[in-house]
Amino acid sequence: MSARTAVGRLVAKVRSRLRGSKTGEAPQWGLEQLILAIIAWIVIARYRFLIPLVLALQLFDWTMRGVLGEIKPLIVDEIPPGAIGNIIFVPMIAIALWFSLPKRTSSSS
Repeated sequence: MSARTAVGRLVAKVRSRLRGSKTGEAPQWGLEQLILAIIAWIVIARYRFLIPLVLALQLFDWTMRGVLGEIKPLIVDEIPPGAIGNIIFVPMIAIALWFSLPKRTSSSS
């Protein structure tokens, strides 16, 4: 099987899942989370000076999930298992961001 055929099948599979989704947002949401996680691991492994930036992106992402969830709630039968994450992770990421920022040195004259 060629790479072009494999990509075509993958696109067809994603499209069919989108048609089955009531909102059409689930696959994109998961892909966005995967991309942010991969970037975070790359930063942790190689570019540690960018950790505050990654934490700021995560803080923005989790905060906007909560805001958008309030603006446009997802209609489901049960509460999703990740719903509690907005309550827990936003303060945790904010604290981690605070501690990851460089320390200011006071110069005494």
